[in-house]
Amino acid sequence: MAKRQTRYVVLEALRQQGGEFLSSTALTEKLGVTRAAIWKAVVALKEEGYPIRSVTGEGYALEGEADVLSEREIARSLATHWLGRALCCQPQMESTSAHLKALAAGGELRHGLVAVAGEQTGGRGRGGRSFYSPPGGLYFSAALQQPLPLSALRLLTLASAVAICEGIADCCGLQVDIKWPNDLYWGGRKLGGILTECSLVGESGELEYAVCGAGLNCAATPCPPELRGEIVSLEEALGGPPPARAALLAALLQRLEGAFDRLLQGEGGRSLLEGYRARLLWVGETVEVSRGSERYRAVFEGVDGEGRALLQTGGEVQALSSGEIRLRKR
Repeated sequence: MAKRQTRYVVLEALRQQGGEFLSSTALTEKLGVTRAAIWKAVVALKEEGYPIRSVTGEGYALEGEADVLSEREIARSLATHWLGRALCCQPQMESTSAHLKALAAGGELRHGLVAVAGEQTGGRGRGGRSFYSPPGGLYFSAALQQPLPLSALRLLTLASAVAICEGIADCCGLQVDIKWPNDLYWGGRKLGGILTECSLVGESGELEYAVCGAGLNCAATPCPPELRGEIVSLEEALGGPPPARAALLAALLQRLEGAFDRLLQGEGGRSLLEGYRARLLWVGETVEVSRGSERYRAVFEGVDGEGRALLQTGGEVQALSSGEIRLRKR
């Protein structure tokens, strides 16, 4: 039995014990390997992050589920049909979206491929701004390479936001809000963000590929001074350790696949918009609007059928397709 295979066979045997100890003798008889091989497998599993307790005379026990973010752990929880069935998971990437775009440039991108990282060194948000992506978070991007109507393409970010909110509710029981157009909020602070990037075929204007990226603050980690009080983590929101990131990602991908399927089939736009509007922050509030060098105040009245922000100024309502809004400080 190969070393890597032995490692995960030991892991499954310990999982079946439900936290109870399993002796070295029982493991060797069950798996048909030596005690030395068992010991090496346990050491390797501990290095991966699995909480295995060793007690002389009693053996080994798996104490709860580990927050191990790996292709194996993600696949173990995944229930999708096509999204995430091809995975690229690394402890650290410069950017999960940049990784997929590099594959696209080399002709190696696949529909449904998901890139995942536990940390990004060059995460980006809208307008090329830096996206804080410390260790302990969940950062991922999904590739779409199927024909998509322009009307549906405009709703990709909105659909992704709704699906991720639903996935968080499924996995964590937490109700998350959306700040137009692509930020996820809890308790008035930013929990995560979404960035959708598309490449169109020049001659026809048809979709070549879309990369839908998302980042979530999972563990409560120290943050830069300028972000204190501005961001929140799942751990803080839940008041304790969040679910394992592999299980959380599986729940998010399940919801995202459903949303993408509806858009790819030209269906579900209305229900996605309803879900988006139901979670939208600051409707009816005075907000500070910024677009390029332009700054002004307006009343935020929600979004139109294309997801554009509806802003009332001077008795007129304008539709804003790009820019930023912030709640006016009282």
